[in-house]
Amino acid sequence: MAREIYAYKCRLCGTMHYPFRMVCKECKQNDFFEFDTVPLPKTGTLVTWTRVYNLPAQYEVATLGLGIVELENG
Repeated sequence: MAREIYAYKCRLCGTMHYPFRMVCKECKQNDFFEFDTVPLPKTGTLVTWTRVYNLPAQYEVATLGLGIVELENG
């Protein structure tokens, strides 16, 4: 199940954001159309992970795995 993950790059100052933010944390730019999507690398280093067992009823899976991955571009 290969999917791409995208970061969002502010066109004014070049700061990368993930997940998407409505306001750039560096230059405070707040125009949705002033952010470019940038594909993130497909490989990285798993820093930590956890599994959530007590999910809300609307989830179709019994557990959910979450991880923090360090990518080569930061």
